[in-house]
Amino acid sequence: MSVSFTYQSNIDAFFAKIVERAQSKIRVAIDDAVEELFRNIKTDLEKIYKKAVVGFYAGYSPAYYHRNRSLYKLLEISDSPDEVTWEFIPGNATAMRGGGTVYELAFLGGWHGGAAGTDHNGESVGSPHYRAPYGYYTHWSLGGAAQSTPPFETWESEVETYKGTLRDKFEALLQKHISMIQWF
Repeated sequence: MSVSFTYQSNIDAFFAKIVERAQSKIRVAIDDAVEELFRNIKTDLEKIYKKAVVGFYAGYSPAYYHRNRSLYKLLEISDSPDEVTWEFIPGNATAMRGGGTVYELAFLGGWHGGAAGTDHNGESVGSPHYRAPYGYYTHWSLGGAAQSTPPFETWESEVETYKGTLRDKFEALLQKHISMIQWF
């Protein structure tokens, strides 16, 4: 009497399961990297904006220049796991005496000042004026306010530079998440 024993191994099915499992784990790592990237983008954009505003405010600082800091209130950033959007809300800006808002005159125009249209004598002026220290800033200076690079231009320039770094940032995050995979 003869006994025979046959062992069959389906190596293709075995490797197919390994590949399927690896692809699934890599998809999760990609999703995690994308989600972390978008969280980082929101944080980085907030920092870029704050730096633009701080730089603008630092560009002109006589003691009698009264600031209300409403530039900090203009930017709104929305994020989701796969998208970051931002917009500037002009309605969040303080109105300036004589017309205009901090959004128009300071943020877009680069003017350091608090009034446009007329000075404290009621005379028409060509550039915004700043409050002078007469009786707790009740009068406007006779000279015009200074103008520097608008925060909006600084923001746009810095964001364009930042966009150029996003591929490297994503690749680093993807490597991080892939390195955390437990394969077996």
